[in-house]
Amino acid sequence: MANQQIAILADVRPGRHDDLQKMLTQGPPFDLAEHGFTRHHAFLGEANLILVFEGERPTSDVKRLAASLGMAQVTKMARLISNPRLVPEAFSWEAAPSDLQPV
Repeated sequence: MANQQIAILADVRPGRHDDLQKMLTQGPPFDLAEHGFTRHHAFLGEANLILVFEGERPTSDVKRLAASLGMAQVTKMARLISNPRLVPEAFSWEAAPSDLQPV
């Protein structure tokens, strides 16, 4: 089965951007492979956080991950973000391979 992606979009709570940035620099609070993910990205703007999960079954894996996170981790995230919503559909494009030959 090919890798698929889903994203979660959330609002950064006012005044919590720096705290969220610090937390993100520590990496994800879970093992990617153990939870079925091949890749995970976090995009942080001033007002938004986008989490992208990639794997064979990212939607069901994210749901299982959310259920397995401890209350402390859920509470910590709830203090930093609000209004999380799942964005299940992705579109992607790739550049055509170059026709240039090495000299």
